[in-house]
Amino acid sequence: MPRRWSPEEEKEKRRELAELYEHQNRSIGEIAELLGITPTSVYDRLLRLNISIQRHLKPGTNKARLIPLPAFSGDLAEFCGIMLGDGHIGTGQLWVTVNAKTDLPYVTYVQDLFEKLFLFRPRVTARRDAAAVALYLTSSSLVRNLQNIGLHSPNKVRDQVGVPAWIFSSTDYRQRFLRGFFDTDGSIYRLKWFDAAQMSFSNRSRPLLDGTRQALLDLEYHPSRVSDHSVYLTRRRDIERYIQEIGFGNAKHRQRAAAFGVMPTVAHT
Repeated sequence: MPRRWSPEEEKEKRRELAELYEHQNRSIGEIAELLGITPTSVYDRLLRLNISIQRHLKPGTNKARLIPLPAFSGDLAEFCGIMLGDGHIGTGQLWVTVNAKTDLPYVTYVQDLFEKLFLFRPRVTARRDAAAVALYLTSSSLVRNLQNIGLHSPNKVRDQVGVPAWIFSSTDYRQRFLRGFFDTDGSIYRLKWFDAAQMSFSNRSRPLLDGTRQALLDLEYHPSRVSDHSVYLTRRRDIERYIQEIGFGNAKHRQRAAAFGVMPTVAHT
C-alpha cells in the first residue's frame, strides 16, 4: 500500500501531476518516463489525487494507435497469459510491469510479441527506484477490442477474472496461455525437504487459478488443487514435460530449471 503523504506532499504531488497531465496535456506513458515511475503508478496517482482522466483529450491517442484485434492464435493466447499475470489495462493504455533485476531479458521477448501481434512496439519506462520496468502501449481502440476476447478488467483481483473461454478451444492456445501466465506469475524452485523441484502458478484471482488448473488437467498434467493462491506441479515428469512441450519465454525460469536439474534433454525454447 502506498505511503500516506503529508498534506504538503499531497498538495505538491497534485500540483506536479496536474501541470503535466492537464496543463501540458501529456499522456500517462510520457508522465511515467518523466517521473521515473510506472504507468500503473501514474494512473493510481490520478485516481488518488482526484484528477479526472481524459484520454480523449490527449493528442494522437485516437488516431495514431487505431490497432485492430488480430485473429485468435497461439501468440494472442500467450499475450492473454502475460496480461492476466503482470499486465494491466487502463483507460486507453495497457502495460506489463516486470522486475528490473530478474526479468530484464524478458522485456525484449514481450516487446517482440506485442509488435508481432499489433505492429507497434511497446515503449519501456523504468521506475525511479529501478526496481521495475514497464512496457506500455497506448491505444483506446485496442483496449476496447480486448474486451471482446476476455480482457476487460483494470483490477483482476477485485473483479476475480478468469481464463478467457476461447483459450480452451485448442491445445496450442492452452499451452501458450500457460507459458505467458507462468512467465509472469509463476515460479520454479527446490523443495528443501524433498530435494525436488516444484512449479507454482500464483495469483489472487480464484477463477484464474481454477482455469489454469483446468488447462493443465486438459493437457494431462497432474496439478494440485488450488491452495494458498497457487496451483502446483510437483511430479518430475510433469515439470520436464512442461519444459519440453510448453517452455519458457522468460529466461530466468530456464536458468532455474537447469540449476535444479529438471531440464529435459531436448527442451522447448
